[in-house]
Amino acid sequence: GGRLAAKEEGRVHVASYNLFWWNVGANDRWSELYARIREERPLDLVGFQECSDVALVVRRAGLDGFAHYQGPSPNPCPIAWNAAMFEQLGSPGHRWVANDMWGDRWMTWVRLRHIASGTALFF
Repeated sequence: GGRLAAKEEGRVHVASYNLFWWNVGANDRWSELYARIREERPLDLVGFQECSDVALVVRRAGLDGFAHYQGPSPNPCPIAWNAAMFEQLGSPGHRWVANDMWGDRWMTWVRLRHIASGTALFF
């Protein structure tokens, strides 16, 4: 009962997705993409790659209550987090890290506090 609930309170579910935005769009596989994300729940922190519109993905995948940060383009790597589980500490940020044949590569981040435990994290 109570002990298991206390353990679960501190558990955080993290996922990383390369959405292959160009491929999903070219082959009209949007419903598959959103369904796959919904199937992976529970999710608390999500990092995306090749995602040109994180707000759309969050909304259509049913990630209600999630905050998000798109970051710069091209080749965005947005992030999303469960705002009921995490308090945002400051503004999200980004940094250019490389360039390759597909363009610039970015790192995005946000500082958060896990509400249940009070633990701060860098995501």
